[in-house]
Amino acid sequence: MVLVRLAGRMARAIVRAMSKTLRDVLARAESWPDWAQRDLAEIASQIDREVRGDRYRATREELDKLDEAVDQVRRGEVVTEAEVEAIFAKHRTS
Repeated sequence: MVLVRLAGRMARAIVRAMSKTLRDVLARAESWPDWAQRDLAEIASQIDREVRGDRYRATREELDKLDEAVDQVRRGEVVTEAEVEAIFAKHRTS
């Protein structure tokens, strides 16, 4: 019984600490530029969907990028595996 109470207290302390950390970040985020606030909101929304078990839904921007990629392939605008390897080799760090 003592261990159960101790575990419960530890869990509540962890939740309070996490909540404080989150509150601190959100308070600082109020002064961030719009683009950073949008990024944070999108990341938080993705996490929220995962926690709730929702299926992933691509954004309009992501769908547009996928459509463009499909169009590029249809037009034959693709690179070979050798070209991809050359790019990676050029930018790879030791």
